Amino acid sequence: MEPTQDFRSLIDGLIAKSEAAAATAEREEQRRAEAFHAQLVAFDKEADRVQAEFFKPRIDYLAAQFPNTITPEYAEGENYRHRIHLLFTHSNEFPCTGDVKVVIMHDPEPGHFSVSFDYVILPTYVTDHYRDSRTEQFPMDGSADAALCRFIDDAIANFLTHYLKARA
Repeated sequence: MEPTQDFRSLIDGLIAKSEAAAATAEREEQRRAEAFHAQLVAFDKEADRVQAEFFKPRIDYLAAQFPNTITPEYAEGENYRHRIHLLFTHSNEFPCTGDVKVVIMHDPEPGHFSVSFDYVILPTYVTDHYRDSRTEQFPMDGSADAALCRFIDDAIANFLTHYLKARA
């Protein structure tokens, strides 16, 4: 037997073990990437449904009640697919601005998404509550649609209560 045979066997074994571990890690990473992609597809489908069925009709109705609202247009390629933004401009009737944003976001917990509702009314002195931000998590299976509706309805009503206090 060659004097370095044990050494060569040791090195070859370590390399083979490392290559096997790398192949296993690569397969696991591929599995996680596929699972994440499936979650992303499911999220996009549910977020599209929630936005179309619940958020957009409510924000559109709110906007129709005030001639001083603007829905900003975003540049092509900007990632605003699951966001609704409504601006209330300064007017004779309302000497302030309002900024309302609804965002549907991925949630770290699989099978869930989060909804954020934020508003700001400026200048701050026109109302006693000029800013609010709330976020809540919902399951993606549609089982919490009633809770989702209550969340958005309460958030919009809260904004409107404070916005209407600014009426001149």
